Amino acid sequence: METKTRNIGIDFLRIISMMLIVIAHIFKAGGLLYSPIHNGSYYVLWTIETIAYCSSVTCYALLTGYLLVDKPFKLRRIISLWMQVLFYSVSVLLLFLLFAPEVVTANDIYSALFPMVKSNYWYYTAYFCLFFFIPFLNVIIKHLDRRGMNMLCIYIIISCSVIPSLVGYDIICENNGYSVLWLAAMYILGAYLKKYGIPKWFCTWNAALIFILSVTISCVLLHYRGVDTLSLTDPFILLSSIVLVMRALQLKWKEGIMSKFIIFLGSASFTVYIIHTHPLIWNNILINWFSSFIWLPTAWYIVAAIGISIVFIVVCSLIEELRKMLFHLVKLDRLAKWLDWLFTFRFATRKNTKNIGGSSIK
Repeated sequence: METKTRNIGIDFLRIISMMLIVIAHIFKAGGLLYSPIHNGSYYVLWTIETIAYCSSVTCYALLTGYLLVDKPFKLRRIISLWMQVLFYSVSVLLLFLLFAPEVVTANDIYSALFPMVKSNYWYYTAYFCLFFFIPFLNVIIKHLDRRGMNMLCIYIIISCSVIPSLVGYDIICENNGYSVLWLAAMYILGAYLKKYGIPKWFCTWNAALIFILSVTISCVLLHYRGVDTLSLTDPFILLSSIVLVMRALQLKWKEGIMSKFIIFLGSASFTVYIIHTHPLIWNNILINWFSSFIWLPTAWYIVAAIGISIVFIVVCSLIEELRKMLFHLVKLDRLAKWLDWLFTFRFATRKNTKNIGGSSIK
């Protein structure tokens, strides 16, 4: 497993982000976040929930921009992702049909067979839509100079984050960050980091200070404005996410067992999301399971949530490794490459034919 040319910090951030996403889902399913008793435990849980928001969707979107801005467009990326989602969606359905058919409805079957149409996984659906705009975004980013990129990023931050937060209204239909528009905006900010690098003044202490202040301000605002106002588009949530990504990009890892283990877990973070948010698993297993922890003392509740999230990540990583082996065995990975080649070949042939035709007319 190659680690010399791979930024292990990105995989490390993916692991932490997905762990916090699972923890946030456990808190949500358990019901303690919406307790009418606002004691110390209540505020501790909401602080962890706020940190989870800081390191979740926005970090993944920023990393997408950072990683793909200078990469050629390859259709097999989205084909492979679609195969992966469909594999897990149908596999879970088959397991439930085999062991618990009484809980499976016609809608569950339709949702499993067409996960994007039913929007079972909002992030996958939004990313799928964004993917085909990425080549056009990359052209814009490539041709803008630094002044133009600065202006574009400032406009994105003000219009997509600052103004909606100030007026308390989603004026450009971002759905509080759960939308393709927000992913596209974050893609551009991530691409900016790749194009111009991290500022020289940015270091561990600066990152820690900015992150702590941002989370503290977010928690204070949440207390006064209400928990329903917590949003991915909040300026301080956005600032925290940017800080986490910048710090992750600065991390240096020596090649060894630990770096390989981090890559192993980080590469399966999307699988963790797909499996634990599958409607059948979420509605029939996890909600009942997580809600049973509500009687635990808060400290043990948090420890249990952390432990479960770690187990989820490790188990799903092993499952993903088996899935990769199966796809390689049945040549599905080659199918994705072949479809990509076919699309590229047909497009290039058509383009060359037009050029030849145009030359002959002249």
